Amino acid sequence: MPAADVRGRVQRLGGARGRQNPVGILEQIFQGDQDVRLVVDGQDVVHDVHEVLDRQRRERPDACALRDHDGVRVTFGALGAAVDALAADLSARGLGPGDRLLVLAENAAALVGLILAASRLDAVAVPVNARMTAPELARIAAHADPRLTVYLSNVSPPAAGHASDAAAAPWATPLGPLHITDA
Repeated sequence: MPAADVRGRVQRLGGARGRQNPVGILEQIFQGDQDVRLVVDGQDVVHDVHEVLDRQRRERPDACALRDHDGVRVTFGALGAAVDALAADLSARGLGPGDRLLVLAENAAALVGLILAASRLDAVAVPVNARMTAPELARIAAHADPRLTVYLSNVSPPAAGHASDAAAAPWATPLGPLHITDA
């Protein structure tokens, strides 16, 4: 996030709450004029969402990160490895910084993995409820202008239907078989 944006947000938050320092002991460490790292009580606060996973993967690789739609336990280590593989594959398919990844999904580990993989690539995940109608999805896709669209067809019959309608290609991932199209 640009330094000026963070400064403004911190000042507005502090002013709105009547405090000079709205998040306790807060230090702003500016890296040039582009990026900001926040430190609270001596602890570096994450900058990108995938950094939460990276920290937990280093510190607690065998701890449960989440339970998948079918109850299967996914550890931080396994989720991290899956995110690495997803990010590499998405990058090879052309997803990069600033691109949008449309994800037709219901709740599942693959959704979390795709959001984190997009973050790792500085892309933006656009999760959409797969139960929406085709016209609703078309409007969202037109607005989002995604580079790629992923369908969580392994957990969602509606997503599988949309994947079929879009002639999406099967995609074997560490978090289950999905479908993908170029937009």
